[in-house]
Amino acid sequence: MSGGDISYPILGTIAWIHEGHNYCLFSNQPTVSCGAPGIVYDRLDQKYICKYQITVGEHEIKLDVVYDQVKLFWEWLVNISEINPPQIKEYTWGKPTIICAQLIESKFL
Repeated sequence: MSGGDISYPILGTIAWIHEGHNYCLFSNQPTVSCGAPGIVYDRLDQKYICKYQITVGEHEIKLDVVYDQVKLFWEWLVNISEINPPQIKEYTWGKPTIICAQLIESKFL
């Protein structure tokens, strides 16, 4: 991706599936001729591989997969740690909250 002509939307492409259609939003276009992938359709399983995807250059991020992994991480974190204030555990998906984490250097480690 570095050192050559830019042949992809420089701010990436956002793709999503809605009612069986594959939509792509090209967020910025530096050249007349470019290409960007939509979401892949798996012909064997007869379904799209994800519902939401961001692509920049050759890098694709399947947002549904990331979302599922974040939920699994949160469940793991709740089970192995003490979370303060405890009401943070009551927050639900779809009601975002910003949480700040701080690493503290300790002499006891």
